[in-house]
Amino acid sequence: PSRNAVVTEVKFIRGDEKLRALSTILKTANFNLVFPDDTTIKIVRRGTLFCHGGVECSFIMISPDNIFSLD
Repeated sequence: PSRNAVVTEVKFIRGDEKLRALSTILKTANFNLVFPDDTTIKIVRRGTLFCHGGVECSFIMISPDNIFSLD
């Protein structure tokens, strides 16, 4: 269980302000990421949240190779 990745912070960068409220849902989401050992480490991941019809939403993580800034 200690190897399971846990989201510690979600930062809304830009977009429709209505999506800002979904930050709390993203913070509690299980992304099924498991670390190889019990070493404590923090990684930054970035993604885009898409909502269709105001009901169904998807969060797509961007590959770390395609991230050039945190803003």
